[in-house]
Amino acid sequence: ESVTSASVQAKEPLADRLAFRIRGSSIPGMLFAGTFTVWKQGRKHDKERQFWLTFRGAEVLVIETDLRSPSLIVLEVPDARQLAAMVNDARGQRV
Repeated sequence: ESVTSASVQAKEPLADRLAFRIRGSSIPGMLFAGTFTVWKQGRKHDKERQFWLTFRGAEVLVIETDLRSPSLIVLEVPDARQLAAMVNDARGQRV
């Protein structure tokens, strides 16, 4: 019930919003793994928490939730479009 939607997005614009790593590792451009504080889009002083597990790929699977933490789950998976479709089908939505 906590998952609201899934989509495939470009990683770079999402990664540019990362503010602070709370738990995990990061090597910019190579690896983001763990929980990060992220600036909310359009709100300079408002932050949210996201879970990331990505490597060098350009596109990522983004799973949106209605939770405060994590509000987004960002994953690099082999067939992100198929997985997004499966998540949305389970939720009764389209990619």
